[in-house]
Amino acid sequence: MHYKTFKSQLSKNGNASFIEDSDNYIKDNDHYYRTGYANIVATRIEATTTQSSFGIGIFAEWGQGKTDFLKRLYSALNENQEENILVQFNPWRINNGDLIVDDFFKTLANSLKPYHATIADKINSYSKKIFQTSKEASFRFIDTVIDDFIDEPSVTERYDTINTYIKSTGKRIIVFIDDLDRLTAPEILEVLRIIRNTANFSNTFFVVAIDHNYVIETLKKTNLIGKEKEYLKKIFQLVLTLPTFKKEVISNQIKVYIKAKVSSYEDIDSLNTIIDSLSYKSTSISTAVLEGISNENILENLLDNLRDVKRFCNSFLIQFEILRDEVYWTDLFLIELIKAKSYEVYCLIESKKILTADESNYDSFKLLEPELKQSLDNLNFSPREQIWITKSIEALVEKNDYGHIRRFKLVSNFYLYFSYQLFNDKLSMKKFREVIADDNDVIIETFKIWIEEGFYYELDKIMDAYSIPRTLESIEKYGVLFLRLEDETDTRWFNRATSLFWNRFSLLAVDNEKSSIGRKAFHKLIDNKSLTAYSRARFVSAFVRANSKEELKPLSEGSTLFSTEELLKMIYKLFKEFLSVTPNYNFRVQDFLLFNSEQQHESPGNNRRINIALNSTRLLKKFLLNNEFQFGVYLLFMLRKSSGDELSTYFFDPFAGQIFSSTDEFLNKLENYDSDNQYFKMAKDIIIKYFDRYYPAQRQFKVDPADKDEIDMLIDYRVGEFEQKE
Repeated sequence: MHYKTFKSQLSKNGNASFIEDSDNYIKDNDHYYRTGYANIVATRIEATTTQSSFGIGIFAEWGQGKTDFLKRLYSALNENQEENILVQFNPWRINNGDLIVDDFFKTLANSLKPYHATIADKINSYSKKIFQTSKEASFRFIDTVIDDFIDEPSVTERYDTINTYIKSTGKRIIVFIDDLDRLTAPEILEVLRIIRNTANFSNTFFVVAIDHNYVIETLKKTNLIGKEKEYLKKIFQLVLTLPTFKKEVISNQIKVYIKAKVSSYEDIDSLNTIIDSLSYKSTSISTAVLEGISNENILENLLDNLRDVKRFCNSFLIQFEILRDEVYWTDLFLIELIKAKSYEVYCLIESKKILTADESNYDSFKLLEPELKQSLDNLNFSPREQIWITKSIEALVEKNDYGHIRRFKLVSNFYLYFSYQLFNDKLSMKKFREVIADDNDVIIETFKIWIEEGFYYELDKIMDAYSIPRTLESIEKYGVLFLRLEDETDTRWFNRATSLFWNRFSLLAVDNEKSSIGRKAFHKLIDNKSLTAYSRARFVSAFVRANSKEELKPLSEGSTLFSTEELLKMIYKLFKEFLSVTPNYNFRVQDFLLFNSEQQHESPGNNRRINIALNSTRLLKKFLLNNEFQFGVYLLFMLRKSSGDELSTYFFDPFAGQIFSSTDEFLNKLENYDSDNQYFKMAKDIIIKYFDRYYPAQRQFKVDPADKDEIDMLIDYRVGEFEQKE
């Protein structure tokens, strides 16, 4: 013997599963707010007895909740099983339209069998006779077919017998028929014939969900009925239209599905924000009157009903899972809304038939409005539909970029939204977020690799759009990161470090909390020994310069994080640290002097003169005078060659007079200086020879031809021996 193994039923994975259009009816989930309406209709039915069948048509367009209402009405009537027999007839499930009548009476017989021992046989016999008769009749005589054969004794007797049995049950029969708009014209006529003629029994109610316009247009194509609308009036003694539901139902239900299918609470919050930005914000009269004039209404004007919502969510959630880290979520949301509204319009975008490059920025799309208008006309969209489809596409290519580099409007991002993958010219945003959350060593190493691979500009754009958390730890981390990257890659990172503090804190002193965080983060940054003293001092000096800018002069003291005096003290401290570890004097020493300059002004002769803070010049003077070697190196660095056409033009260190209190004091030190290093001696002699040509006016000078080669040799020696050690 062979035994079949039965396995457990398939289970549904909540997050990954699709949202079914035929989700189980849940009484409490009254999304359309129609339970009360259904209860009232049920009460009216239960208060009614009839001598013949009573047709009730539930008229609404596709997707407007007809099935949901039928289930609520069924639930209300099912509470009174002592009086009601509920029958659910689904003609669209019958493969052969000729068997609709037969299947209906079989369904009716099975439902009535518990209440009368022989009624099932009577109904089946009646059905066979009707089926035979109907095969001989023409549908164009549907209104008179009963009259043609009712005089036939066997049919009449069977009909009367069944009607008597139904009355004797003391119950009313309520037949629910859904999805009439799924049937063909002949099948629709069969169902209407059942309601109007063949099942015209006492206390029998037919509740039929119907898309009125669809049925009328379908019947017109048959040419079997002359006046289709009048004919439907004969079938249904009561027509119920469904109450209009609030627009918020659409957005609220999307949020329900998002919450059920997306695991990250942060993602859910972000998606809800997008939904709110595209949805109705108010149910006030003013909003109702002005409905449709704002982009805020896009969502509800592209999705007409909850069936559309399910279709949209099923598609969006797939794309979101794939593209979550790589695209701008609002744009993905809009594209999926457009696809849910019209696949044809989606294809217009995908094929770029209505998009072209913007002349002012070739990496941006602009909408070809005439082409779109012509396409929408050809697709027979109503004027209102055209308005909202156009608005949704305009939102995709609008100028505001929201600071996101993966906007759809950027031509370079187009294929992300339609190919669902990254190409070689894109960095993975997912990988970027993983790296940027790591420690600085990992970030720097990875960034260097990306830059070497040619992703410099892509990385630059990503960093411009990246939002750094406003916490003490984050500000310190990224401040250190940017300054380290500035040391190891290029100077653009330095600007990120300064703007990090400037944009977030310097002009926000009115907010004491932010100002406090900014000061703490600033101090932690300049105390961080993983950064060179030079890098930290250069960073501080940017704020010294910023404090002196014209736009800040009207601001009161304390408008920025630190006063100039506080900043200069920080630089002085860092200068001491730098001199304690530097192997020799170099140009960065001079940079420190510039960092510690208090003011600038134009000296006579239009030569700019910079006044260095006295404490810094004293510190450097001590550093040079206490070490003969360092003084000798300084002499080499005094020799400067002009750039430009005058290759024989030279100048000396312009700060010598400030470093040594005066040029005379420096000259006195120079004349008394002695060294075993021949290069130091040669530099000393050259400076003394041309001292008066440069000082005190500090103007460039030409040297004798015999000295030019010697000076150039000294400069080359300095470059090879000392500049590379900076």
